[in-house]
Amino acid sequence: MANLKFYPATTVTNIETAIPITLDLKRGQYNNWATLFKLHALAHLVLDHIIPPTEAATTMTDAKTSTCKRIDAFVTQWIYSTVSSDILNTIIILEDEAKDAWNRVAELFQDNKNTRAVHLETQFTNTHLRDFPNVVAYCQRLKVLADQLENISAKVSDDLMVLKMIHGLKEAYAGFVTIIQHRGPLPTFAQARSMLSLEEESMKQRATLESGADSTLLINSNNNLVSGDNNSKQLQENKNENSNSISQNHGGCGWRPSNYYGSRGGLGNRGGSCGRGQKQHSAAS
Repeated sequence: MANLKFYPATTVTNIETAIPITLDLKRGQYNNWATLFKLHALAHLVLDHIIPPTEAATTMTDAKTSTCKRIDAFVTQWIYSTVSSDILNTIIILEDEAKDAWNRVAELFQDNKNTRAVHLETQFTNTHLRDFPNVVAYCQRLKVLADQLENISAKVSDDLMVLKMIHGLKEAYAGFVTIIQHRGPLPTFAQARSMLSLEEESMKQRATLESGADSTLLINSNNNLVSGDNNSKQLQENKNENSNSISQNHGGCGWRPSNYYGSRGGLGNRGGSCGRGQKQHSAAS
């Protein structure tokens, strides 16, 4: 036991800062929670309160017994403060000792191992990327399920983790799957997860570039259509303007075909001159 005059555990005022995991039955992070808890207990000289030493305990004076009970209360409080309300309501007992509370939490996650293993393996097998917003969430779910299986002595090998990860991908990742499958040896799950994240980012960048190119093509196509419409409109305006010009030069002064006067005065060759034709026709008459 440590020096009874001072215990580091008594200085801890906010256990959540050291153990930022609230243990929950649904998320099943017992392995991580237990690891962090044991590390924190060891650092504060109270690990023996949850995991008793193998050697026989020595006889303690009344003063030492009182101090130990106080320290045990600190550790028990840490356990109660880092589990969900559902777990707390299940394990809490008046005048409980830390090791008993610790063991009851372990039983919640480690009893009925065979039944739990079947249930977790089914979830592991049926996990696919299509059910998650991105590869990070997908890989995290696989890791959580593998950790839960390890908690009940049904550890998933790293190679199996990698194979399950790539087989649960979408069709768009077919090229990536082929590359991983033909690598020997297979990358670790951590390496494959990093490679998959990079592949996802590359696919997003390609999609963005292709989207931008399609938008540019559409804009150019629309501009060409507008330009074509403007050209057609300009041609029509030019045509109308030419027609108006012809009408102003010929139709407004009584112009007639050259043979109009041909039958009366032999003026067929000069009938196109408005004023002179009429004058000569009058004189001839």
